[in-house]
Amino acid sequence: MGMTTVTDRATWVLPLLVTDGDCGFCQASAAWATRVIRGMPEVTTWQALDRAGLLRGGDAGGRSEPSGATPAVSDALATIGADDCSRAVQYVDRAGRVHEAHEAVSAVLRDAGGAWRPFGAALRLPGVRQVAAVAYRWVATDQKSTRLNSSHGYIS
Repeated sequence: MGMTTVTDRATWVLPLLVTDGDCGFCQASAAWATRVIRGMPEVTTWQALDRAGLLRGGDAGGRSEPSGATPAVSDALATIGADDCSRAVQYVDRAGRVHEAHEAVSAVLRDAGGAWRPFGAALRLPGVRQVAAVAYRWVATDQKSTRLNSSHGYIS
């Protein structure tokens, strides 16, 4: 797909954008952003993190301790569950703070810097923030529909 995913990495690092691997719209959006935004964080799916036992309540594959992450990543991801990730994109910034949904999009753009920083900042303005939240919820709710789902040809 052209997206820089790190689903098979031995070790995940911060910052990290966590998407839903079953959401075609999510994957297409992350692929586009990875191609276009310089300073884009690494991207992985919550399913890969769950298999590695890194999400709250995740499958550690029989291991007593999850593997594949630095302590900072492990600590941040331990606060996120698969249910959180399937509901909305999650972004763990360099400081280990977790941002969700439209706030994750805003934080990624701000952290990318350059020409993207004002767009990220604009998403936090009163009024714009509320519209962004509604738009994000609409897309997240509709992403399983025929129009936005990769299994129905959204992604070629």
